[in-house]
Amino acid sequence: MAVAAVLVALALLLWNELNALAGNPAGIVWMQAAAFCWALGTVWMQRAKLTLAPETLVIWMLGLSSIAIGVLAVSTEPAPSWDISPALWGVLLWSVLLNYGAAQVIWFAMARALPASTSAMSVTAVPIVGILSSIFIGEWPSWQDALAVVCVVVAISAVLLRRDHAL
Repeated sequence: MAVAAVLVALALLLWNELNALAGNPAGIVWMQAAAFCWALGTVWMQRAKLTLAPETLVIWMLGLSSIAIGVLAVSTEPAPSWDISPALWGVLLWSVLLNYGAAQVIWFAMARALPASTSAMSVTAVPIVGILSSIFIGEWPSWQDALAVVCVVVAISAVLLRRDHAL
């Protein structure tokens, strides 16, 4: 039941994007590959017996992945105009330091300390945070978004209730 609820939530969240995604199948492949790699990395992180501090690991991973992404961008995208406003530089700095830096350190600490099922539940809640946060920037959720939140809550509840009954 939990898997079905998450799949329905995913379909609802993509509802308004399907036309744009259908015209770019390579984008779908890239997104799926990225999601798979992230999930695989999380599993490996949980099993790895590393002596590195999470902060050090994040810095190395961000540095090496930035080089790889930079090479891919230069080889597949047109040259940028580099007409970047100070506000955009601020958003970029915020994203690098908080979204990719601090959040990854917290995630790696969670992945190492918590069981996989608990980590999975926290990831499943991400769309809820995104949808609710969008209200603060003036983007109101559609009925599909609201129904997707309900489906995510159903999925999380189904997994947690099943665990309680097993005890």
